[in-house]
Amino acid sequence: MNDVQKKPKNANFLYNKGLKRFFALLFARKKVLLHSKKRKQQSIRMKKYLIPLILLCLLLMGGLVWLYLDLDKQKQENREMQELAELDKQEMENEYQQFAMQYSEMKTQINNDSLMAQLEQEQQRTQELLEELQRTKANDAAEITRLKKELATMRQVLKSFVAEIDSLNRLNQRLETENQDLRQQQAEQGQNKRRGRQFLRFH
Repeated sequence: MNDVQKKPKNANFLYNKGLKRFFALLFARKKVLLHSKKRKQQSIRMKKYLIPLILLCLLLMGGLVWLYLDLDKQKQENREMQELAELDKQEMENEYQQFAMQYSEMKTQINNDSLMAQLEQEQQRTQELLEELQRTKANDAAEITRLKKELATMRQVLKSFVAEIDSLNRLNQRLETENQDLRQQQAEQGQNKRRGRQFLRFH
């Protein structure tokens, strides 16, 4: 009788234990599935934000590279412009120096006091402008432009002096030629008179 009563109890116990295991496995499986689904959702969410983030980083890197190259190009252009400005300034200095030398040469070619004073004044002005140019920085565009205009004015003044001195020299040469011709005529007339007197004396 006791053996008969024990069997159902054992059966119920095993049945209950099996149910517990089944539900435990089912719950564990559900938990694993939920965890897996959650991980997939997190992975999708990460991909969703990660791709734009990578693209943004690439754009930023590209922008930085472009900015660096652009700045380098601007520096190169600035260096070239500075070199051109220095060269332009040097050419202006050379031209001012040539003008000063030309004024010195012209002063040796004339005897006119008034013209000599004008040449002296212009030569001094040229020297002052040259000194201003030498003190001026090549990148001082406003001052270089002003001195360039002054240089153009000095060029015109020098041309007018050259033309005036050339005209005076031609006039002097013509006068000298006329004087030589006159002296030669006077000499010939004198010789003719002496010959006439000698002729009359013998006759």
